[in-house]
Amino acid sequence: MAEKISRRKFVIITLFSGVSLYAAGWWAFKVRKGDATDIIISIIRKKLGYMKIDKSQLKKFADDFQKTLSAKQRLIGSWSGMLRPLYSVIDIYKITPFSDKFKNFEEYAVTMFLLSCDFFRNGADLNRQVKYTTLYDPSEMGCENPFANY
Repeated sequence: MAEKISRRKFVIITLFSGVSLYAAGWWAFKVRKGDATDIIISIIRKKLGYMKIDKSQLKKFADDFQKTLSAKQRLIGSWSGMLRPLYSVIDIYKITPFSDKFKNFEEYAVTMFLLSCDFFRNGADLNRQVKYTTLYDPSEMGCENPFANY
């Protein structure tokens, strides 16, 4: 006669199976490709939520920005994207051992977005829709000053 399974054991097995399937699916569709766009978009939305930014503009920026990342940064970013639903509500990365590295990554992503869009060129007007122009590269843009008034 088979042993009866308790409710607690059933819930634990179900949760473990669900998390395992989620992680396997995330690996198959995001990590293998090195796709870190989800977490980049979440970072920009969380840190610059007061700005009017179109989702398509964020997607373009995230695609261009992730091309500049090293393989290790893309790997961490693609795995970090798995916690994106929690990240949008709480700072889940503060409890992880690589919180300092992630904080640096957040600041770098936000800085690059602000330098790559027309926000400062339009006088930092929060009522205007922010448009991503091109990824900021100081070697190509030279001495451009987004704070200058011409």
